[in-house]
Amino acid sequence: MCLSIKEIKEEMENKNIVIKPFSESSLTPNGYELRIKKINDCIIGSPKEYTIKKGQVISIVTLESLKLSNGIRGIINYTDNYSDKGLGGAVIFIPSGFNGKIDTKIMNFSKKDIIINLDEAMFNIVFSYEKTKTPLVQKLKKAITLS
Repeated sequence: MCLSIKEIKEEMENKNIVIKPFSESSLTPNGYELRIKKINDCIIGSPKEYTIKKGQVISIVTLESLKLSNGIRGIINYTDNYSDKGLGGAVIFIPSGFNGKIDTKIMNFSKKDIIINLDEAMFNIVFSYEKTKTPLVQKLKKAITLS
């Protein structure tokens, strides 16, 4: 189950989720929007737009770095604004204990060039708690302690 905005804020206060640089306006009801820092190894400056040609694959690195404590994980997908236009790639699973920036590739699947605004968020990360005890494991532990 996804962490709520309240739970995300609590985990950030407890330093179990660290996002740098952090922007309150990037918080969503169940996640955080990540922005672009680099495209194809070029640090973003000016101009603030980048054209992705139809069929082109580009490499993107996020502006924000993430640090997740053990027990918290994330799933990153594309914001609706860009997935609706035809940009996409693999869903990115962020394991607990992760520390760093997101470096991934995206592709323009549409039949036309897409201009991306580099001030807008490209990705959304949704956080969840990692379950370490499944019902089967709990039953096995009870069976072992009873014998």
